Amino acid sequence: MGEFSKQPFFRLICLLSLARAIPSPLTLPADTLLEDSFGNSLPNSTLAAVIPNDFTIKPTLPLDEPVLNRQNTLMLTLHALSNLALDDFDGEQQSQTWRSLQHVSIDILGPSMVVESALAIRKYAVWGIYKAVHLMVASNDFRSRNYELYWQGTLVGFVGFNNGAYGALSIGNATINGTGQGVQEGSLSVSLNTSSNATTTDLGNSRTTLSFELNGRTIGEYNVYMTLFTGILKAAPYSRDERVQDLFFVNSRAFNTYLSFKERNDPGPDGPYFEYQQLIQLFTQLPSWVISHGSQWTEAYMLVSVDGRPVGAGVLNWQIRQKTDAAHGDSVMTS
Repeated sequence: MGEFSKQPFFRLICLLSLARAIPSPLTLPADTLLEDSFGNSLPNSTLAAVIPNDFTIKPTLPLDEPVLNRQNTLMLTLHALSNLALDDFDGEQQSQTWRSLQHVSIDILGPSMVVESALAIRKYAVWGIYKAVHLMVASNDFRSRNYELYWQGTLVGFVGFNNGAYGALSIGNATINGTGQGVQEGSLSVSLNTSSNATTTDLGNSRTTLSFELNGRTIGEYNVYMTLFTGILKAAPYSRDERVQDLFFVNSRAFNTYLSFKERNDPGPDGPYFEYQQLIQLFTQLPSWVISHGSQWTEAYMLVSVDGRPVGAGVLNWQIRQKTDAAHGDSVMTS
């Protein structure tokens, strides 16, 4: 990793218009401020994540149930994906359900479509949920459906988006509330303080603080969520405690946005270090923080501190659009 200058703590991609007024002045430590010198060398064709063409999904007709609440569906999807991403990406995945208190559920089942059935590989569940929610967003059609998951033409499992207790694939073992707080599975339980820019959580023996600041152009709810989903998709293959040593960059051209994150300059031999589990937590908690602070779906700063020491930071930015016929060739979406 190259050396940074001594004045700023990071050289990350800066927001596209630093001259604009910042809605909420930064309260992060001064040495975490971002510079704009890196923004002129954006990669032109960075794929955010790749789902192999051999993996496909087949949706059923909408079930005879009410339309799913859009915001609750997006929030629950975020927590389901992050929960799966924190586990072994290539391990076996048992049947599982996530529920919100607002009557939305996400179910995953193996090919036998019974509770005892498992997906041979967890990544099928990650890819299936991601592709299913993309279909909903693309068509703005949030209704109860089951999705068949196929790998190289072979049925490998099912994903269901349903209305709470009425879900056709109901098994039930995790619940969140309307703002994403209180996840009861995995390690995503976070205490949210609506009067500050930070959330705190415990990871092992360390106290991790996640800080956010909204700044810059409006991005929009769908673009924010789908870009965060894509970031989780890219982070999922890594071990949860693996260091984010190189630039983590997600160029989500399909949603006109990008994510860029970097570890602090020199964590030393004993750390603490910027880990993928912390990066996934940032992605998971940003919408909860946005909702509790006025639902401004804009560009954002994000910072991770462990026991009071900054370990990594990054930005969610609006994508610079270039006039090129190949723009959609870099889309992270596959059919």
